[in-house]
Amino acid sequence: QAAKEAWQGGRNPYAQLPKMVMMTYQLPDSISEIASRGEFDEFDLNEFFRAEDDHFLHEEYVQKWLDLIRGAYTETIVTELKLGKEKPPMPFSDSRLLSYLQHTYWFLPSVAACRAMSRLLRKRCNRFFDDYKVVVAAGSEAGMGAQAVEPVYDAMEDPQRTRTITLSCGKLSTGVTVRPWTGILMLRNTTSPETYFQAAFRVQSPWTIKDERGEEVILKP
Repeated sequence: QAAKEAWQGGRNPYAQLPKMVMMTYQLPDSISEIASRGEFDEFDLNEFFRAEDDHFLHEEYVQKWLDLIRGAYTETIVTELKLGKEKPPMPFSDSRLLSYLQHTYWFLPSVAACRAMSRLLRKRCNRFFDDYKVVVAAGSEAGMGAQAVEPVYDAMEDPQRTRTITLSCGKLSTGVTVRPWTGILMLRNTTSPETYFQAAFRVQSPWTIKDERGEEVILKP
C-alpha cells in the first residue's frame, strides 16, 4: 500500500492492488450482553454465534446484529441521527461501503453457524438480504478446493451485476482466489494471527476487466 501511494511518474505497477481498510465495531450492550463472559466480561464471538441443529442459540441477538449492520437496529437509530456524519459506517447501510461490498465472505465459528446464518438470512424479517445469493461453503457436502469454490462463482454469474454472501468456517480461507470478494466479516474468535490475516487477504486479490477499448479497468481500487 505504501508503494502504491508513493509511486510517482508513469504507469503505477501497484495500481491493481486494492486498498485494505480494517474496521472494528463496538456492539451496543443490548446485543453483546448475551455473550460477554470471563473475568473481564469480554465479548465472545464464538458464543454469540453458537449454533446447534442449524439454529443459533442466541438467535434473537444475532437478529439484532443483522439489523445493526444494515442500519435498521432501532435502539441505535436516534443516536446515529444525533451523530450525523460522525456515526459509525455500517457495512450494509453506509453508502461508501455498500457500493463496494457486493460480494462478501463471512467467517463463522462452525458448520452449524453457517447453516443457521443461511436460514436466518432467508427469514421474512431479513428481506434486505433477498438481493444477495447466499452460498454455504461449509460441511463435507461443500467439497474441497476447486470443488468448494464452484458454487461461489455460479452464484456470482456476472459479478458486476449480482450480490453474494459466502458463509464459511474455514473453507476457501486459504489457497483460493475469488477476485470479486471485496469484504470479509470476521465473526469468530481466533488465537492465530496467521489464520486471521490469511483469511483477511482473501479479499485483497486484484480485480480488473477490459473495457470496450481494450483498456484495463480496476474494479477494486
